[in-house]
Amino acid sequence: MPLPRFHQLATRDLDGVPRGRARLPYHSVLLGQYNGEVNSVSALLFKGETLVTRVKATLEVEVTRDLRSTLAGLIRLRSAKGLTVAKGLSRAIAETAQGRPRHYRRTSQSEDYFAMRIRLPLKFHDLDAAVDDLRAELVALLIGADNSVMLQPGLVDRVIGASEDLNTKAIGERLLINRQGMLYVLPSGHYQGPHSSRFDRTVDLAMLANYARSFLRSGHSYYGQDQPGAEDIVRRVGQWVERPTIVFDSSVTQTLSWEVLARATLLDERLAGWRGYFPDGKSAT
Repeated sequence: MPLPRFHQLATRDLDGVPRGRARLPYHSVLLGQYNGEVNSVSALLFKGETLVTRVKATLEVEVTRDLRSTLAGLIRLRSAKGLTVAKGLSRAIAETAQGRPRHYRRTSQSEDYFAMRIRLPLKFHDLDAAVDDLRAELVALLIGADNSVMLQPGLVDRVIGASEDLNTKAIGERLLINRQGMLYVLPSGHYQGPHSSRFDRTVDLAMLANYARSFLRSGHSYYGQDQPGAEDIVRRVGQWVERPTIVFDSSVTQTLSWEVLARATLLDERLAGWRGYFPDGKSAT
């Protein structure tokens, strides 16, 4: 958990956040449109020189009777590149972890993955029908399409179908996952389903999937620095991909969520590509 000094430095130049904050939450204006607060900032340094930062914010959105336009307005929130607060905090954590001064010209690569938990102003028993009616709008939000009307029905069906197994156990909630992010849609009021911690647990799995994807795609330089360490990471990832039922065995739902994430991030193909490039742990020449 970041210390007060970190918060004071990190919020010094963040637009929409009171300067010099010493602790969370940060009351913030996101994109000049949405009022909310940043209530959690954390980071994990994974083996293989991969830093995963996580910025959690809650915001209130004025919902009109037209849910389609409300969902369309959320598209700008799905990328950290457009969110000064999230981007700035992630940069500050990376610079702190690397011991670099602020405004240092970075050479490291970064990417983001979004996760939204959306509560619609609907009753529990009305959610499924409403979500089915909003299929195109939810898919547009998930994939970052500006206009849901332009999406082909076949594309909408494929995106929804990729998460179909995740939504067979409970009514009154809907989880959609792809390689760019995830949406978890709930009704208003107290949660009534069987997955009380589903969103947070799925976000944890998404962090693992994106770490594995990042390493299998960009970990070749680390292999040159620490071959045994790199081979150990690949063995672990191999277990995650090839033995999910014993690695993620806390619940069937967790296993299914991981399998969808692994498919979305192409971990099986990336793992095969790594093993082909480094057969038997030896660098190809």
